[in-house]
Amino acid sequence: MIDPAAVADVHDALLAYVRHRFGPAVDFDEPPAALGRGFDTYIYTFSVRGDALEQEWRQPLVLRVYPNAEQLEKAEREASIQTFATTLAYPALRPLAIEGHASSFGLPIMVMRRVAGGTLLQGITSKPWRAKGLLSRMADLHADLHALPTDGCPLPYESPLVERKLTELRDLIEEHGATHMEDGYRWLDEHKAVVATEDIVLCHLDFHPLNVMEEAGGAMTVIDWSDAALGDRHCDVARTVALIWFSQVAATSAVERTLLKLTRNYLRGCYFNRYNERMPVDHQRLAYWETLHTFWGWAQLEGVAARSARGEKQTEMAEQIPAGTLGVARDRFWKLATAFG
Repeated sequence: MIDPAAVADVHDALLAYVRHRFGPAVDFDEPPAALGRGFDTYIYTFSVRGDALEQEWRQPLVLRVYPNAEQLEKAEREASIQTFATTLAYPALRPLAIEGHASSFGLPIMVMRRVAGGTLLQGITSKPWRAKGLLSRMADLHADLHALPTDGCPLPYESPLVERKLTELRDLIEEHGATHMEDGYRWLDEHKAVVATEDIVLCHLDFHPLNVMEEAGGAMTVIDWSDAALGDRHCDVARTVALIWFSQVAATSAVERTLLKLTRNYLRGCYFNRYNERMPVDHQRLAYWETLHTFWGWAQLEGVAARSARGEKQTEMAEQIPAGTLGVARDRFWKLATAFG
């Protein structure tokens, strides 16, 4: 098993993989370089050359490495939903390869086409005057997703989405030993009836300006489907709204962080107002889900803090989270819960 954070390890493992797949004459045109923006995966760009390559491999590519072998199910699930979305002509990326335990890596990997462009977050921060237009287009993409038919979708549906999310939160709390979060969890459980019945749609559940790419010609592509599920679209919209409020966490500089913090309510409105025009929302359902997602962020930050205290290696995005964010998430959860009633 390689160290997925070590570029040299990834270089050797990836070269061995493509040579095993296409023959010993294959080599790098562009060796792997860390893209490094995943919260719980390691992402690299690369390109290869060789006469035996399939046509789809003769373009700039992206490699995702999942940090432990237990994430095979997650990788396969993500690949299946991306493929399903592309069959419905939705702008996602169909994986070129998905391997559970690629022998050279010892870890699950996925290979996809590299989008020739940047994230919407980059577009917003580099040219703020484009923010409203970009976020309105993002909202249209989100509404288009929720309008897709779900027949043949590979994702299971066995219970309301809120029950599944509460089960996952229970597991997170126990994993991190965060017993101080019990009161918050109890609040979510006591108020879940608001969203217990639902119209079932395909939800991305991590739909935000870092996961929507604008290609060179202006087309948009949605990436990172690892959290996708069937359920209430209000959960998906609330996740986006909550993530925009916390968007400064993804900033790459102090100036960018300040800009995002000052404009988050405006950015949130640009997205939400357009989505609400396309698909009117139930505001009480939205409020519950935003409160749950804020709790989820609090729980994730407890995990980051616990891993840091144990001296464990973390992804670049986790390491860049500003100090004090955990407390901000906790306080915002209780503010939202109090406002809900």
